[in-house]
Amino acid sequence: MKTAIAVLFILFAPFVALPQMTKKIPVAVSHDESDQVGQSVYFALKEAIRASQSFRFVDHEEAPTTPRLVVYLVSMDENLSGTKGTSSAIAITIVYDSEPIPVRGAYISSGIMTCGRGKIDWCVKNTLVSVDQAVEALRKSWPQLWKNL
Repeated sequence: MKTAIAVLFILFAPFVALPQMTKKIPVAVSHDESDQVGQSVYFALKEAIRASQSFRFVDHEEAPTTPRLVVYLVSMDENLSGTKGTSSAIAITIVYDSEPIPVRGAYISSGIMTCGRGKIDWCVKNTLVSVDQAVEALRKSWPQLWKNL
C-alpha cells in the first residue's frame, strides 16, 4: 500500500507543482499626464497587473537593475465637446527594459486608443492584451531576453 501511494505521489507531484513553476512577467507602468481619464486608466492598469496571474507589478525605475516590461502611457484630454475630463486619447508604448539596455529599453510595440470615463475597464483589458502580445512577440523573436524576465 505504501509503495502504491509513493508511486502515485511521484507520478502526480509534477502536475501539482506546475502552477508554481509558471513565471510571472514583471511589468512596470509609467504615466506622466494629469488628465482625469488617463489617471484612472493608469491606476486601474496597475491594479489589474497586481491581480493578474500572468504578470507581476514592479515599480518603474529609470535604470532598472532587473529586467522587466514597461508600459508607457501618454494621455491627453480630448475636450472635443467642451466637457473636460470625459474622454482621453491614450498612447501606449511597451518596451523591454534592463540595466544593460540604454535609453529606457528596447521597443516592442505601441498603439493608441480613446477612453471615456465609462470605458476604463475596457481600455485596461485592451492594454493587458497588448502587454500579453508583447510578451509573446518577445518570447518568439527574442527568446534570450524573454528568458531573462
